[in-house]
Amino acid sequence: MDAVFALDHEPGGNGWSREQFLSACQGHNNERALLLFVQGEPIGFLVYQTVLDEAEVLNVVVAKSVRGRGNGRRLLDDLCVRLRKQGVKRLFLEVRIGNVAAISPYRAVGFVRIGLRKNYYRSGSGREDALMLALELI
Repeated sequence: MDAVFALDHEPGGNGWSREQFLSACQGHNNERALLLFVQGEPIGFLVYQTVLDEAEVLNVVVAKSVRGRGNGRRLLDDLCVRLRKQGVKRLFLEVRIGNVAAISPYRAVGFVRIGLRKNYYRSGSGREDALMLALELI
């Protein structure tokens, strides 16, 4: 758990609290966590929540040392397979408008923009907008 927690506190992570991670790992509020390991070490995770026939990605982080190698895509592909098996029809997420490294793969998978949340994320310079994206699964 400490190693996964540390991933989210690397630059570019979301800085979730230990309580938030524990809640997701224990399945509270319909939350689940997917972990990605290489040689027994966690290199990424994705936390999502399902409600009826919809799901939302709440947090996704890949270790800085292995970004840009398709690891985020692996997590997302695994999630989509799981959700389709459960009959989930739509997957939503928010992403920092300046996070081009994440936006491009999301679009490649088929996510489309459905909105914008103004000043959604904290950033070093104040606040940053979030793109709202959706993917039709079925």
